[in-house]
Amino acid sequence: MKKTYLKPFLTTFISLAIFLIVHSNVDAGTSSLDSGYVCDAGFTYVVDTTGVPTYTFTANETDPELTYSWNFGNQWYASGREVEYIFYDGGGWNVYLTVSDGIDSCTTYEIVSVIPIEPNQCYFNYEKVSDSTLKVSSYSPYHYEQPYSFDFGDGTVVTDTMSHPTKEFSHTYDTAGTYQVCFYIANIDSDSCSYCKSFTMDFPPAPVDTIQCNAGFTYKVDTTGVPTYTFTADETDPDLTYSWNFGNQWYASGREVEYIFYDGGGWNVYLTVSDGIDSCTTYEIVSVIPIEPNQCYFNYEKVSDSTLKVSSYSPYHYEQPYSFDFGDGTVVSDTMIYQRDFYHTYDTAGTYQVCFYIAYAPGDTCSYCNSFTMAGSVPIDTTQCDASFTFTQTDDLNYLFNANQRDSIDQYTWRIDGTTVANTLDLFYTFPEEGLYTVSLNIGDSSNNCYYSESVEVKSLIDCSFSYDSLASNTFQFYTSETGDASYLWDFGDGNTSDSSSVVMHTFSSAGIYNVCLTKTNLTDTCQHCNEIVVGSPERDSLYIEGSVYADLLPVFDGTVELYKKDSIEWEKVKQVNLSNGYFRFSQLTQGQYILYARGDEDVYTSYIPTYFVNGMAYEDAYSINLNEPAVNVNITLIKSYSLSSSGDGSVAGRISLSDDSNDPYVVLLKDQSAQKVIKWTMSNDKNFSFETLPYGTYQVTVEKPSKSVSKSFELTATSPNINNLELGSNLVSGVDDQLTLSSIGVYPTQIDNKVIIANKGYEEKALTVHVRSATGDHFIIQSIDIGAGSTYELPLPGLPSGLYLIQLNDENGKSGTFKVIKP
Repeated sequence: MKKTYLKPFLTTFISLAIFLIVHSNVDAGTSSLDSGYVCDAGFTYVVDTTGVPTYTFTANETDPELTYSWNFGNQWYASGREVEYIFYDGGGWNVYLTVSDGIDSCTTYEIVSVIPIEPNQCYFNYEKVSDSTLKVSSYSPYHYEQPYSFDFGDGTVVTDTMSHPTKEFSHTYDTAGTYQVCFYIANIDSDSCSYCKSFTMDFPPAPVDTIQCNAGFTYKVDTTGVPTYTFTADETDPDLTYSWNFGNQWYASGREVEYIFYDGGGWNVYLTVSDGIDSCTTYEIVSVIPIEPNQCYFNYEKVSDSTLKVSSYSPYHYEQPYSFDFGDGTVVSDTMIYQRDFYHTYDTAGTYQVCFYIAYAPGDTCSYCNSFTMAGSVPIDTTQCDASFTFTQTDDLNYLFNANQRDSIDQYTWRIDGTTVANTLDLFYTFPEEGLYTVSLNIGDSSNNCYYSESVEVKSLIDCSFSYDSLASNTFQFYTSETGDASYLWDFGDGNTSDSSSVVMHTFSSAGIYNVCLTKTNLTDTCQHCNEIVVGSPERDSLYIEGSVYADLLPVFDGTVELYKKDSIEWEKVKQVNLSNGYFRFSQLTQGQYILYARGDEDVYTSYIPTYFVNGMAYEDAYSINLNEPAVNVNITLIKSYSLSSSGDGSVAGRISLSDDSNDPYVVLLKDQSAQKVIKWTMSNDKNFSFETLPYGTYQVTVEKPSKSVSKSFELTATSPNINNLELGSNLVSGVDDQLTLSSIGVYPTQIDNKVIIANKGYEEKALTVHVRSATGDHFIIQSIDIGAGSTYELPLPGLPSGLYLIQLNDENGKSGTFKVIKP
């Protein structure tokens, strides 16, 4: 019989304060949110292979009041419970669905194995943006200029030439009906294709009261240099908003805007005018003068008085070096293909000449400059608004961005290279390829607004994780992701190795537990990963513990789990394993009492502190497993650290002087004054530690190790900003205050039935006041107790409903401690 440890309420409670990402293979992505709405972001899909392979995705949820947002990983987003999509290439594609009730949301993603389309096949994807308006995004397989036509089935035909593989159109129908929309390309006999699809449009748009709303506009073109179009709205009211859409993933705001088109021909330009309640939209087909060959340029938008967004265009369809000079001493240099967006904030007011240069080889050079008057940045009051963020690379091209300011009432807008991709506290994003991207976050409510952007260099990770399948009794197939120019060395743990490829087959001579390791090496990096493989039914592996480690419900791909066993006096470390895509297993165990301590790689999971099972920061809060049968689904979610509102000039450094025979590194935690929140953590391999850029205040530093933890409090002030000799151990530095919390009091177990044990591990009797309250603030018990030195007190807790509870203890000297327990 196996014992299953389901992820308890507290893990979900903490994780839901963060951007929720639920894997599609975990109970269809169901979770319960704070608003009371049970969120299910699971979905299914079918593929129609009649003609172009077309995938239909359907959400499991059926509530029409919810919003359904789809991300197909190629800058195409759609909404609705059921959507269709055509992928331009075969292989594995990440498809994301976010379901929201307007307050909370959850997201599921699934890797879809896509059938490749036939060569020379054109098509278009679509979205009904309203009952009467259709948005289509066409795809051409020919990567050179060719004529096309789009027939919307109501007499409207758009004809032009296109040199880019994709082009977008929006069309509004005047009357209800079913229309066949066709996309044609016909250049020469061998380079022609067509694709048609029928759509039913429900009813025409409501007539616009032109007396109240006027979305008309005029434009003029300046042909001095690169043809530059200036668009001006007819409306003049400064209290209205003016939103422009130029049909090529470029949007701008303001009554008057400039735009440069990358290609000649007819372009649909849209203007939407709104007063915040009602809006109206007008579009016009603009006949565009083509730019000269080999001409580079950039479009721009002032996103604030001090921040400029520029979107550069290169005429060279291969990688070449470029530089962007923002005129204030800031120069960005890198390589690019086609197009790239940048954001730049000016510190002081003034007029700046911004220049874009490309210089690859003789004949392949160009430049473009434009002048801008900026107001200069205004210091942000970070106590009210802080749009800064941190990010971690979770695997390959997947990144997780976490907003430092976590206020659920604010509006969060994430943009990648200027394109809005999410409106959530945190962003999980899959980049299409390696390169330099501009990631920005805007936070705003009715009274305050702030903005932050950062350039992120995206690189693929060399990933050594691998999977395996059992083919016969002792025969396994192992496989890992292919990495260009990489070598693979497989060690099967039985004395045999293989360096053949990313996929190998191996037959073990006998049943047993084998430590199979993969070492992968390319030109710049190397990695190694190991998994314990159970072959057959080995008699010695009758007892084991297995589970997974998560960060924000994503598997921790790089980290470790330590296993401690209780002897007659204290906890002793018995094993340590590396994580394999979040998974771990401890085999060949004996009966006894165990606790687990998990952590991610310090460089990758900086903002996730090492965590005990179930979710304790200290070993006293760990849930112990009495192992007398196999334990499975022992899952741990790493607790997220708290961010400081600002940095400072303070620092602390010290040394660990514990009597410990092992050479294991120590986990060192930096906590706030109450010792309830972890701010930073580090690993100490040489018994030295340090924390820098701290604002003045009172802190606590803790060496966390089962049965060997020790804490010390200290204060940083303007007159004493640095402490350089803090010692954690038997010999404490004089002049440093004692810790501020109850270190000698413990509360257990973490998962309670109808009572809890309060233990006094100190040498003096303690008079305590006990407060028991729920996570929502409801008080259940207030009681005074006395506990003798080395004694325990059994506190009855009858009739508590299921949930998370906080037990706060206060002594007569003002010291306090708070402990979290769970009532299943």
